[in-house]
Amino acid sequence: MQSAAKVGLLLVVFVGLLIGGYAVLGKNLFGAKTDVYYVDLSDAGGVSEGTSVLIAGVNVGSVTAIKLLSPKRAELKLDLVKGVKVPVGSVVQLPTSLIGFGESPVNIVPPDKATSAMLSPG
Repeated sequence: MQSAAKVGLLLVVFVGLLIGGYAVLGKNLFGAKTDVYYVDLSDAGGVSEGTSVLIAGVNVGSVTAIKLLSPKRAELKLDLVKGVKVPVGSVVQLPTSLIGFGESPVNIVPPDKATSAMLSPG
């Protein structure tokens, strides 16, 4: 009977440490709610999984997958925070520099003219 209580206590402590570890690392144990968007590009150079996605300089998500569609086309899968609105006519820009230090985020740039139409996820 005592050994069963020790195993149960050890299990409770382990689960508590696991949840605490995720909290310290800033990760959500059950995953954040996101909306998925796909981007078709002719060149996805410099982008890797985990790259930040910005709208107006604000981090709204990340690149979760990169897939080669054809020899001249690549597809990015973007997971954006649930509820983030992407206006119709927005374009994706991949900033480049001569010196490749650090991460270059993927920027979503809305159209110049304000629009009330929004892209639907997927």
